[in-house]
Amino acid sequence: MKNWYPVVIALVILSSAVGLNAQNLLSNGDFESWTGGLPDYWMIDDSITVVQEGGTVHGGSYSAKVTLLTQDQKLADLEHEMVPVNPGQMYTLNGWFFDNDVAGRGRLFLRWYAADSSYLSSNYASDYTSDLSSWQNLEMQALSPTNAALCVAGARFYDDSANWDGDAVFYVDDFSLTPSSTGPETLTIHEIQGEADSSPYVGDIVVTRGVVTGVMTNTSVNGFFLQEKPAEPWSGIFVYTYYDIPDVQRGDSIWITAEVAEYYGLTELKNIVEIVVISYNVPLPDPILVPTGEASQEKYEGVLLMVNDAICTDDSLGYGEWMVVDGSGPLRVDDLGFSFHPTLNNPYRVTGPLYYSYGDYKLEPRDAGDIVDLSRVSESDERKGNEVTSQGTKILLSLIEPGNCELSLYRSDGRLAFSVYNGYLSSGLYIFDLEETHEKFPKGVYFWMLRGKVEGKGKILWIK
Repeated sequence: MKNWYPVVIALVILSSAVGLNAQNLLSNGDFESWTGGLPDYWMIDDSITVVQEGGTVHGGSYSAKVTLLTQDQKLADLEHEMVPVNPGQMYTLNGWFFDNDVAGRGRLFLRWYAADSSYLSSNYASDYTSDLSSWQNLEMQALSPTNAALCVAGARFYDDSANWDGDAVFYVDDFSLTPSSTGPETLTIHEIQGEADSSPYVGDIVVTRGVVTGVMTNTSVNGFFLQEKPAEPWSGIFVYTYYDIPDVQRGDSIWITAEVAEYYGLTELKNIVEIVVISYNVPLPDPILVPTGEASQEKYEGVLLMVNDAICTDDSLGYGEWMVVDGSGPLRVDDLGFSFHPTLNNPYRVTGPLYYSYGDYKLEPRDAGDIVDLSRVSESDERKGNEVTSQGTKILLSLIEPGNCELSLYRSDGRLAFSVYNGYLSSGLYIFDLEETHEKFPKGVYFWMLRGKVEGKGKILWIK
């Protein structure tokens, strides 16, 4: 429960957009004014206490001493009352912290509300306070939503479970929230990646454009891969959507506004402000064919890759991962988008975006079409012309020329049952085993249809 105090509206805050651009929107951001044991214009959660401090200060005569009381807190916020903001504008929140207590840490946040005070979204700073014997400055930037009218700014405090000793003490001072006269910078994905291990734009809100090459809905990681054309090193990036299922599809061409971040070595976009879909079913960038030993490089992070004639040397590395080698070096294949059980010592052609986690680069197949067991493809099959046939619940597609293909399965009444594959395929033989990939689908009569580089249709009798 929030502890509220009498609200005093500062008329200067209700000025025009021109006036907003030059001032701190937070009243009493220096914590000099107190009433009834609380700093004016500020409120707290029950998980913390706040008292006026006259000894440890950053500027002026006073600061706010914050004490975190419990590890069981759902929220532990020191926050300013709502202030009016302009929609679609960049804001910078700045605050000073004195955190010389290993039992806790803090960070900044911004919450956005509509004109009727209904909640819209939140942004949290990437950086936390460190255990230091001196004052430290934290800063974050965020773009207000296009329908935002109000904002709450503040600091959230967390326990450090390994060092918890019953409470954690912080001092805060000199907070400011200022609007910018300019919006976020528009950059290419190549510029965001910066041809370096870490992006030069970490912490910035940016606008960029690309084609969605893969959507990942793993229980631990939700997000999608975004890539620009032409396909080349540094042209891809992962977009992290937290617990939300991405509201995009493979082949969507989009503009996205989001924060650039580094997550344990992975350059990514997060804290999405806005996604605008420009067009649908856009041809994907061609995958870059690379040797397995050369794939695990920063420049290919987020880029659609393909490895060919790669032998499975380990079919169970743990956590759904397996290893392939083409003679140039090993490469991990992961199950972020599609789970597959390979056959040890069989050769494979594998396609997918490159991801990085837990110290390893990993190729992420998106569906069954991204994995071809070459031991089931004869030399004569590879030389066949473009054709498609079905055998039982298997659909066999032979491509002599690469291209985009869309394979769908329909119910007997004409309704779509599910999309089997929609994307780029290189030349070769592909076997889509529907019984293996959709084993829980109900029995009955279905019709398959292939569009794109090869056209075809047929009937499947599903007996389970």
